[in-house]
Amino acid sequence: MRKFFWPRGTEAEGAAGQKPGSLADRLTAGRLSLREALHYAIATGEALRAIHARGRAYAMLQPAAILIGGNGVQLAPSAPAAITPYFSPEQVQGRELDFRSDIFSLGALLYEMLSGRPAFHAPSKPALRFAILGCEPEPLEGCPPAVSKLVMRCLEKLPERRVQRMEMLLAELKLQQIIAAPAARTAGA
Repeated sequence: MRKFFWPRGTEAEGAAGQKPGSLADRLTAGRLSLREALHYAIATGEALRAIHARGRAYAMLQPAAILIGGNGVQLAPSAPAAITPYFSPEQVQGRELDFRSDIFSLGALLYEMLSGRPAFHAPSKPALRFAILGCEPEPLEGCPPAVSKLVMRCLEKLPERRVQRMEMLLAELKLQQIIAAPAARTAGA
């Protein structure tokens, strides 16, 4: 049996009074604020970085696998039974996966957190496969251009065109979190 992944130093504080649940539960209420989306993306990225440090990819990222609460973020040890909108193109094709597959999946999650809709949506599994392999998500609206550009880089179809390492993605996300902080304080968030 696989253990929950809760690397030391990733226990980001949840919102005050927040009940434990999954990111899927949180997304039922709609899109997240930029601040909240970056918070969860960074905490999830830190957990993924710890998995990558062990020499493997997680390859199961989806909102239901991200457990959130007052104690932080955990990645659940559950594998999706079929293709999900968070699968990377190489995952859909059954190719060998590396860390960049998790970067694609985290980009798909961040897209959904910021827009309130999946980056790839289709009425059937074959159509979803086609969408992941051949379609580009609609442009993100309502978030800073630098964040939108970063998300789209994560969603590149070719792994070599994506952000190459989780450490690089985390650095970019943390920079955007710092930039967003003064705007959130001004807006009263």
